[in-house]
Amino acid sequence: MTLFVSTLNYNAHTSTPAAGMKHLRDNNLVHRDLKPGNIMKFIDIDGSTIYKLTDFGAARELQDDQQFMSLYGTEEYLHPDMYERAVLRKPVGKTFGARVDLWSIGVTLYHVATGMLPFRPYGGRRNKETMYHITTEKAPGVISGVQTSENGPIEWCTTLPETCQLSLGLRKLVTPLLAGLLEVDPQRMWNFERFFQEVTMILSRKVVHVFLVNKVQPLTIYMDPEHRYEELQYLICEQTDMNPVNQLLLYDKKHFSSVVAMDQPASSYPSTTPRTPLVLFSKQDDDVTLTLPETPAVKFGSFPALVSVEHDATVGKSMCAVGHAVKRKIDYFSNEVIVQELTNLRSQLSHVQALTSTVSDRFSQLVANHRRFLMLTQMCGGNQDVSTQALRERMEDLVNNKVDTEKSNHSHPWSGRLEELVQGAGAQDRVVRDSLNAIVPVVNQLFERVVTGAQLRRQWQQVRSDAASVERAPNKAATLVNKLRESWQHLLRDRAARSMWFC
Repeated sequence: MTLFVSTLNYNAHTSTPAAGMKHLRDNNLVHRDLKPGNIMKFIDIDGSTIYKLTDFGAARELQDDQQFMSLYGTEEYLHPDMYERAVLRKPVGKTFGARVDLWSIGVTLYHVATGMLPFRPYGGRRNKETMYHITTEKAPGVISGVQTSENGPIEWCTTLPETCQLSLGLRKLVTPLLAGLLEVDPQRMWNFERFFQEVTMILSRKVVHVFLVNKVQPLTIYMDPEHRYEELQYLICEQTDMNPVNQLLLYDKKHFSSVVAMDQPASSYPSTTPRTPLVLFSKQDDDVTLTLPETPAVKFGSFPALVSVEHDATVGKSMCAVGHAVKRKIDYFSNEVIVQELTNLRSQLSHVQALTSTVSDRFSQLVANHRRFLMLTQMCGGNQDVSTQALRERMEDLVNNKVDTEKSNHSHPWSGRLEELVQGAGAQDRVVRDSLNAIVPVVNQLFERVVTGAQLRRQWQQVRSDAASVERAPNKAATLVNKLRESWQHLLRDRAARSMWFC
């Protein structure tokens, strides 16, 4: 069985089986056959999804300090000590405790997260000794071991593969959980209490949805309820490599820093969803690039030198399975992901417009204040005996549009007495003018690129030029997979007839 789940579904896969396991331990029960096939999806009358533990045929009562010797379970999910006795048939006198369920749930969670088993010897079940070697000889912290060729080396990994469908934020939380569960050494392996604490910690995180416009990429940030704005910026930097000083976050057409206080806990942040996320722009880079998810690492195994009707049928089945996996991913990317990402891009255009509106409003305010400032300097006269406080109040009135037009047209006792302020105001005026002069080349450059040069239009047309080959990809994949299947069917018939059709 192959499984792929989204981040949201993985949380449900983790939380409800964990709750089921806690119920078992509270009642001193051990399941002994935990695997994806024994976790059933239940849709309630209100549409909510619950994942339930099933198949308690191997379950039994067991206190925390008790052991058992009977053998049950599915070999890929068995704790290595049980695998040694049940599969390798070695007469070892080991007993087993309730924590063997933790190993099984670790393998299950890895399988659900990646669609693959964590420990995979070349040849699968027929290579039992290598399977036992992988699970018992792995170093602490290793969560997967794969052998890709006959008698080949084991590829160890301490992280989830890049092709894992979970968000990067959730992967960082789940990896230590898997490392604690997939541990043979009883001194290092987590107990049930530690497992339940970690699951509770993951589920208590504040989920913040962010949309990175520059890469047309959704991000999921998991914040501790006590995290502050600075931690949010750091977690975003972890996933995007975007320095906090270059991050521009918008929420509801406002700067997010103006919506929440710097020391405000994340638990009180406004709610976000994939459709109403925080919108992230880079202050340093104004390019927009469509970034598609990584494709799962599926590849054809090596062909053995030995030729036999018995072995060829097995190899043909394996190759056919890989071909179907590749075809599913081609269909997925061609029909679902690209459409989804382009739909996201289209829906996020409103956020780009929001940014433009925000910048435009601020720029307009700057220009208006600058004009009022020039009006103030023109009112300066030659008399200097006026209080600083009175001058400040007069300036604030002008800037805030509080000066009545009729009054401003008449002579005022202050109208000729601002010369003392003119020197300082002139310096500020030069700063404002320099700032505006610095903006002009940038605005002109953007205008030339986007409007006159039609850069965005040309980039889009270039991307569209490859669309035809993408549209044909599913048909090509279907044709090749059918040929693989036909070859496999020939090999099956050869095995039944004990002869080779090409001879």
